[in-house]
Amino acid sequence: MISGMVALDDGDRLDDGDRLDDALKVIAARRRVQPSPTESIAALQRESSAPGQLSAEFTDIAERATTARLTGLLEDALGANRAATFLAADAYQP
Repeated sequence: MISGMVALDDGDRLDDGDRLDDALKVIAARRRVQPSPTESIAALQRESSAPGQLSAEFTDIAERATTARLTGLLEDALGANRAATFLAADAYQP
C-alpha cells in the first residue's frame, strides 16, 4: 500500500486505500495516449534525419536557391521593375 497522498500527473490522488497496481495501470494508460517529452524529442530527431525528410528539405532549399539566383540575374539583366513584371507573370515558372 501507499501511505499518504501521491500526486499523479493530472492531479488525481491516491489515498491509503488505493492499490499501487491500480495507480500504475492509470499511469500506463496515460503514457500510451501521450508520449513523454523524451520520447517526443527522440521521435522528432528520427523524423528529421529520415532520408525522405532530408530529401524534401534539400529539394526545398535547392528550389529557393535557384529562385533567388534567377531573380538576381533577371534584375541585373532587365532592371528591378521589368524583372518584377516578368517574375509576376503567370507564365513564369522558376
